[in-house]
This record gives sequence, structure tokens and C-alpha cells, in this order.
Amino acid sequence: MSLLGHLKFNVEFNEDEKKEGLLGENITINLFGKKLKFIADENVIDANRVAELLMGEVQEVQEMKSVSTGMDNFTKLTQAALNISNDLIELQDKYQKLLELVNTRSNYLKEAVEAEI
Repeated sequence: MSLLGHLKFNVEFNEDEKKEGLLGENITINLFGKKLKFIADENVIDANRVAELLMGEVQEVQEMKSVSTGMDNFTKLTQAALNISNDLIELQDKYQKLLELVNTRSNYLKEAVEAEI
């Protein structure tokens, strides 16, 4: 499962889910002249922001004429997903390096304090 939760497309919810408040935010994504409606899980922090990120990335792909000329919509959407995935991997790598740096410095400080005691 994604850290952000999930978006569900055209899902029918049963009465138990409605009663338990398991329905999240409703969003509409406009892609290639079509409106797609989704319902976010309750774990999705900001469904509209997620949708805007995707729509913005698709728009960027469409505006890159040297890349998008001759691409069908599925290919453009795939390119946008690959771009977003690449950004995510870069952020995960930066996060991991930062975490390692914090751990290294924390251990150094801990050892320095223990040496003084």
C-alpha cells in the first residue's frame, strides 16, 4: 500500500462502508478532455493535491512538443507516471541519505556525551 493511501475509480460502496465513514474525499481529474471521478481512501492526506500533481505532470508532457508529438494519450500518461516515479525515487534516496546523516551525527553526539560522563 502506498504511504498516501489509494484513490478508487467509480467504486460503489456498501452501506457498512458509508456508516463507518470509510469514504474519503471526492475528486475529479481532467485528463485529455475527460473528467474522471475518484473517491480517496481515508488515508489519503490531500486527494486534490495528488490529482493536481498528476494533471500538472500530464500537462508538462503535452507541452513538450519534441517528446509528445505522435504520442497517444496512454503513452503521455505513462510518461507522466514515469516522471512522477522518478521524482519519488529521488526524494526517497535523499530522505535515506538524510536519515543516515542524522543517525551518524546522533551516534557521534551520543558517544561524545558518554565519553564526558
